[in-house]
Amino acid sequence: MVSMVKKMRGKKVVLILIMLLVTTQLMFYYPELDVVVKAAENILLYEGFENSWPPDGWSITVFNSNGNWTQTTTGVYPTASPYQGKHMAMFNSFYSPSGEKARLETPWLSKTGYSSLILDFWMHHSTYGEGGLDKIVVQLSGDGNTWINLSIISRYSSENSWRNHKVTIPLEDVEEDFKIGFLGVSDFSGNMYIDEVTIAASPVNLSLIHISEPTR
Repeated sequence: MVSMVKKMRGKKVVLILIMLLVTTQLMFYYPELDVVVKAAENILLYEGFENSWPPDGWSITVFNSNGNWTQTTTGVYPTASPYQGKHMAMFNSFYSPSGEKARLETPWLSKTGYSSLILDFWMHHSTYGEGGLDKIVVQLSGDGNTWINLSIISRYSSENSWRNHKVTIPLEDVEEDFKIGFLGVSDFSGNMYIDEVTIAASPVNLSLIHISEPTR
């Protein structure tokens, strides 16, 4: 029995040494890993639209017959590629009569433990359809029925580019749980695309999350 205990202790020591070695190697090859962990602790929600559609826990409310949110790998009218990864979310303004709309909604989230939260996402802006008033209205709801407008962002721009948008979420306007909505509103002009949606306690550098090649 004593010899068995000694063997078990020896195996435990070896296991601990192996774990330390692996951790050291990870930190050696990925020196930013500890920063990634700290950043992830502040993230309440992250969605890059890379998997199922709609994403797990997300939902879509369609108000008319044409306007809708879909997942796409390549954008047309205007031409666009995902900001990150291989997919992005698209509202089909080009195919929807003016005034048609649909809302892409996040899962229910809890504000417990957070004193402030910031919505961070990327939206594609373009010169397509000069003067087009297609827009995305960022909304907040605490019950799924009443929605508060937080920000109105127009698609049309003098240049073609992805732009980062940050919106402070007024937590005092909801009791406990809440969700964020991206209300796409068509002006029968150009399609709208969003990508890399994050809700976090503080601005997060998402480049830290996408570790590509190791460095020695």
